[in-house]
Amino acid sequence: MAEEQDLILFENQLPYFLLQELYQELYQKKHDLPCSWPTPSNDHSIETDKAKGPHDALIELTCEFFKDYKKGKPVENIGTPKHFTDLVRHFQCPDKAKDGKHNSTPVQNIYAAKKLRASGVKFRPLKDGPFIIKIDEATKCKFNLACVRNMDLKLTPFGVKEDETECVVQNIMALEQFLYPDKPYICNYFLLMDQLVDTLDEVDLLVENKVIINMLGSKNALAKLVDRLCEQIMDDPSCYFGISDQLNKHYENFWNCHVATLKRVYFKDLWTGSSTVLGVFVLLFSVSGTTKYLMS
Repeated sequence: MAEEQDLILFENQLPYFLLQELYQELYQKKHDLPCSWPTPSNDHSIETDKAKGPHDALIELTCEFFKDYKKGKPVENIGTPKHFTDLVRHFQCPDKAKDGKHNSTPVQNIYAAKKLRASGVKFRPLKDGPFIIKIDEATKCKFNLACVRNMDLKLTPFGVKEDETECVVQNIMALEQFLYPDKPYICNYFLLMDQLVDTLDEVDLLVENKVIINMLGSKNALAKLVDRLCEQIMDDPSCYFGISDQLNKHYENFWNCHVATLKRVYFKDLWTGSSTVLGVFVLLFSVSGTTKYLMS
């Protein structure tokens, strides 16, 4: 794992085309791979990879070495990365900006996760894959009826490990600041995540909803780590501008908090809901009986 981190460091990168030229030379001479290169699990050699060509063979070897970050992406869609950090970023990013278009305006300041939950926003984990945040199409606010509908905010789970997570994410974010200022998908994800996590209560909430997988053990350490990830990161144009706008409007709708509170307190499960309905009927019969008695 330490070797992977060293190869992901932005300042340690060599252009990928140089590695290709070195590998091409080794390939042509039919030498064994140098010991610093990993051998795939099926023990491929340069000779057996002849049909694929040196470029494809090198991509496969590289992907095998960084398989922990691959997120299930097929090798054939990778193309030629600029270097190893760029390759790992490719694994972490959505294939297309289909979950939101970049706006010329940075993401708006949004309310923290605890306040959003109080207004009826539910946090849902997406399947493990590239870092994505989206609002479920079935629960979007339409026709100003948000007061009677919940909103599902779906996020790719963020697994936090000791040292490794901070190193990898910060290097990818640094890369985006220099090379992808118009497509800073990873920066966008963590800038919005940083706004959701304001206190330890927000950490608990997101861990409880499996949006964050905390392997640090300390929720205080986790909250500080999320803060550190976004230090010195510019508020770039964001693909989540529309989502942040929807979240703010949902929270600021007068009825949302009241309806969400009613649901959470009086209809949180079948028994509580049944008791509430029964209590309402008892109250109505009592009022009706009292009114008839007073009028008679």
